Amino acid sequence: MKKKYLNLILISLVFLFIYFIFTHKSLITTNIINSSKLFFYKVFPSLFPMFILSSILISLNTPYYLSKIIKYPKTSSLSIYVLTLSLISGTPSNAFIVNELIKQKNITPQTASSLLTFSLFTNPFFLLNMLSIIFPLDIVIKIIIAAYLPNLILMFFTPLKDPLPLSKKDPSYSNIIPNAINKSITTLITILGTIVFFNLLTLLLPFKYQILSGFLELTNGLNILPTLNIALNIKAYLALSYISFGGLSIIMQIKSILNETQTSIKPFLKSRLYHLILSFLILSLTGL
Repeated sequence: MKKKYLNLILISLVFLFIYFIFTHKSLITTNIINSSKLFFYKVFPSLFPMFILSSILISLNTPYYLSKIIKYPKTSSLSIYVLTLSLISGTPSNAFIVNELIKQKNITPQTASSLLTFSLFTNPFFLLNMLSIIFPLDIVIKIIIAAYLPNLILMFFTPLKDPLPLSKKDPSYSNIIPNAINKSITTLITILGTIVFFNLLTLLLPFKYQILSGFLELTNGLNILPTLNIALNIKAYLALSYISFGGLSIIMQIKSILNETQTSIKPFLKSRLYHLILSFLILSLTGL
């Protein structure tokens, strides 16, 4: 019965959206163009090379070699590998990396669920650019530290479920780069579609609720913060809440990338609450 009502609500929203498209054609067109520019100028340049390099590294048995070098009692080489690459390139690279690890039979979907809980990082250069428009540099640094440090904490308290023993595989050198490019482009097209869709959804929000747009799409939320007539410290906590949650757009991107696996994102969704609490605590300790 609940699914029936949910379907009716979703159908009604779709028809409302169709009506909105026909009655606000120029606004819709502008939004799609701006979303596409955001993707090609901000997202694509940072993710495309990292997706290719991540795929190549996995094909060349990098996780296996790391497992021989890194032997920490409270974590694993896989955790450090995924966390490091995700930090450098930004989300949803974490989903792309664990998806590649599953396909190469380095991990199980259960292990992937564990890895996702502490590897959601918004690209550091993106954050620096966006937050610098709103806050002075000292607050920007505090927000970024408060956003990143909880992942390190979560990593040490998240055991990997059903880990597989890493084994060395013989790579097909002639196919490594073409396969990496093909998989990267396919994933990025999905990301583009998701960004455009959720940016369109924000148009349906009444002006007084635009503060919630950051929970739909992170960039929109950060763009709206400078227009709000509220205290700077409240803006800082709002920005941090958007970053910790990631936005429904990012969650859907992660879900779509892992669509062909049996990876559950429920542990990842729960981890967003833990991350939010830890990030607020860390930011408060900085005196903000």
